[in-house]
Amino acid sequence: MDTNALAWIHRTANLYTALKTMSVDVESAISIKAEGMRQEFVSRHHVSLERPDKLAVEHTYGVLGSTLVYRETNIVIYIPELKRYFEKEAPAGIDGLLTEEGLEISGVLDRAVPVLTTLISTNPYERIMQDNTEVKLLPSETIEGKEYVRLHLSEKLGSVELWIAVGEEPLLYKVEADVSQKMAEEQGVTEGEFEFKMTTLFTHWNLNRPIESRRFIFTPPPGALPGNMEEEADEESLFSDEPEGP
Repeated sequence: MDTNALAWIHRTANLYTALKTMSVDVESAISIKAEGMRQEFVSRHHVSLERPDKLAVEHTYGVLGSTLVYRETNIVIYIPELKRYFEKEAPAGIDGLLTEEGLEISGVLDRAVPVLTTLISTNPYERIMQDNTEVKLLPSETIEGKEYVRLHLSEKLGSVELWIAVGEEPLLYKVEADVSQKMAEEQGVTEGEFEFKMTTLFTHWNLNRPIESRRFIFTPPPGALPGNMEEEADEESLFSDEPEGP
């Protein structure tokens, strides 16, 4: 492992572990190629966090994505495409929420805000490292006058590149994930015939500043209907943001 790269992961993990509150705008672009056709999707979310027990991921744009509002021991997930929302009791504390297997929450968050979900959890450094077989430092890049270090993380069936700001606050700026091999295996298609890449930008960070209480209150949009998680025949597909193939 590249010791300089590991040092950057430590610095970044320590920053997010120490945060009391934060908010950020997130834009994700998904590119899928299958059967000779390419599809591209863009979605936007606004993320708000107030430890120990408030988290909101608000879907603001795009056909893909969900809104998630967690407060104390209650969680609501709203799926704009279905115009349905689902309310349920949840574990107390953000880390309990992220690790509760029956809720499928970590998957929902990972699709909306990849890597950030791990950074706001307990022991983010260990969680980042547990699935990666190689971590290395790439040449830095300057974007709009700001310097960013680039980290390349490799795992068995994919890779991720991170752009992290150089300075006192090593903030996450960009994530590029290539999970083509993993998705091809899940879809049962030949590697090379299927491509799944995702680029996510994180902008307008606000750290340790008061967050409006309304961010953690879900108000059903006009026309939205309540649903019941337990009554769904296929909960996994219900909360999947993965678009249908061409």
